[in-house]
Amino acid sequence: ELSLELSLPCRVMASASSSNKRALDEEAGDDPGNKDNNGSKNKQHKRKRQDPRPATPDPVHCYVSDGFRRVKPYFFTFTTHAKGRWLGKTVFELFISEFQCDNHDYYHKAIKQGRIQVNGEQVSEDYVIKNGDVIAHRLHRHEPPVSDQPIAIVHEDDDVIVVDKPASVPVHPSGRYHHNTLVMLLGREHNVFNTHSCHRLDRLTSGLLITAKSKAAAKRIQTQIQERQVEKQYVCQVVGLFPREPVVCDAPILQVDHKLGVCTVSPTGKPSSTEFELMHHKPKENASVVLCKPKTGRMHQIRVHLRHLGFPILQDPVYTLEEWTRSEPNTVERVVAKLGSGLIETAVPAPVIADDADPMCRECKLFRPDPKPSEQRLFLHAVRYCGPGWQYETKLPAWAVNEEHTPQTPPTDHSAVGPTGVSVAAATDKAAPVPAPVLDVTECAAAKKN
Repeated sequence: ELSLELSLPCRVMASASSSNKRALDEEAGDDPGNKDNNGSKNKQHKRKRQDPRPATPDPVHCYVSDGFRRVKPYFFTFTTHAKGRWLGKTVFELFISEFQCDNHDYYHKAIKQGRIQVNGEQVSEDYVIKNGDVIAHRLHRHEPPVSDQPIAIVHEDDDVIVVDKPASVPVHPSGRYHHNTLVMLLGREHNVFNTHSCHRLDRLTSGLLITAKSKAAAKRIQTQIQERQVEKQYVCQVVGLFPREPVVCDAPILQVDHKLGVCTVSPTGKPSSTEFELMHHKPKENASVVLCKPKTGRMHQIRVHLRHLGFPILQDPVYTLEEWTRSEPNTVERVVAKLGSGLIETAVPAPVIADDADPMCRECKLFRPDPKPSEQRLFLHAVRYCGPGWQYETKLPAWAVNEEHTPQTPPTDHSAVGPTGVSVAAATDKAAPVPAPVLDVTECAAAKKN
C-alpha cells in the first residue's frame, strides 16, 4: 500500500479567475457597476465579505490500495455566491430546494451547528438570502475511488503537458470528486500545478488530454478547436457488426438533462457531425472496434451518434438502456427517470462505524463496495489530436487491438510531436500500436480551418 499524507487546500472556487467571479456576480444580479437612483454605488456592494473557508485547510490522506486511488474522508467547505434565483429564499429553503444532497433533518442540524454559514457567520434557518451573500457549507466528504492506472505523460514542453488519462478519473473537481481528479493528481504525482484543460474528456473516457501551462496557451488551442483546425480521433468498441463502408452521421444533438448527462438526436438540437470507420470486428464478442472522427464538439456526441445509428458503445451506462430501443412516446423522459432512480443509494449499513466518523455524516454509516470494472470505464478512448504544426497521440488500449490481424505495413510511431517537430515516445503501459486505418500525418497538417 502506498500512502501519502498531504495537506492540500480543500477549496473549490479558490482559483476562480476575476472574469469567472464577475460572471457569477452578474448571474446573481450583483454587478459592482450598478448604481441606485441617486447615482451612487449601492452600499450593499461595500459590505466587507468574510471568507468562510478555513484559513488552514484540513490535512488530506491519499493512498493507493487494491487497484484504486483512495482518499480518506475529510472535512470540506463548499462556497458559492448567491444566484439571482436564490434571492428571497430562506437559507433552509435554499438547501432543500437547490442542493437536496441530504434530508431535511440534516439541514436543520447543519444550520443550527454552524456548518452552513452566510458571509462567514452563523445564521438562523429563516435568514433570507440577499444579493451579494456568500454561502458556505462545511461537510464530511467521501470521495469515490478511482483507477490506480498511472497517468502517462505523452508530451511536455513550455506550453503544454499532454497526458493519457485513465478511465474513471474526472478532469476537474466537481460533485463528489476533488482530490481524485486529474488536475489534483498531476500536482500530487507529477508536481505539475495550475494547468488549464484545452478540451473536455468525460470521466469514464480514457485517452489523450491536452492541458496548458498558461491561460494564453490554453486559449490558443481552444480557439483552434473552436475554429475546427484540430482533427480529433477516438476509438471505441460498439455492439454488433459495424458497416464496412465509412459512415457519416450529421444528426443534430439536443442536451435534455445536464445533471444526469443525457443527450439525444433531435431536430431542435445543435448541428453535429461525426465520421465513423470500421477498424475490425470481434465475432466472438459480437462487437466492432470503430475509429471516430468528430467534426463538432457536442456533449456525448460520439455516444449519441452511435446509439442513433444502432451501434451503441458496449456497456455504455446511459445509451445502452433498453428504453432507447422502444418505439414509444416519451422515450427520453423514461430514460431520464430511470437514470434518476438509479441515483438512489444502493449502499448497505456499515457493520462497524469508524472511531473518527462524523456523527452527522450519512456516508460514515454506510458501506459501499468498490466499483466493478464495468462501472469504471467506457469503451471509448481519445487516441489522437492534430492541429496546425502539432500532433499528439496515445497508444491503443488493449481492448481495441486486433489480435487476429497483423497490418501489412508497420504502424505509425504513436508519439507526441510538438511544434518543433521533436518526437516524444508515449509511455503507456499495457498498450499496443494503433493498426490501420489511421489518419495520415500529412492529413493532420492539412486539418480543416472551417
